[in-house]
Amino acid sequence: MQIDTSIIVALIALLGTILVAALNFGKMSKADAIHLEHRLTGLESKIEPIWEAILQEIPKLLISPHTPEFDDLVATRALTNMPLADVDKLLGLLNIEYEVALKKRDSGRAIGIVLMRAGMAGLKAELMSK
Repeated sequence: MQIDTSIIVALIALLGTILVAALNFGKMSKADAIHLEHRLTGLESKIEPIWEAILQEIPKLLISPHTPEFDDLVATRALTNMPLADVDKLLGLLNIEYEVALKKRDSGRAIGIVLMRAGMAGLKAELMSK
């Protein structure tokens, strides 16, 4: 599976919007803040289905016969229903796999791992806020 560049552009645009908002925090008028909130909500609603699809497809690309513990965590569970301990364990394994991918110069695997790591970090933050 190749990742469409428009997905990456949309994610970068979202991060840029958030960064601009953070840098201008406290300097915005109420109308500007409301406008920004609507923009972010609109972007979020467009990106959410794409992000969910990425999180479903990335694990299929990362499964390897050389990583059974990692494969077990990724393949046998719904990632969005993982307990916090398994999310932490998977994040640790993703970090290890990322280093291996960099050493092997496997940029496709490295990008997949980065995307999955971002999704798992978001899931961890969500679980910790409950």
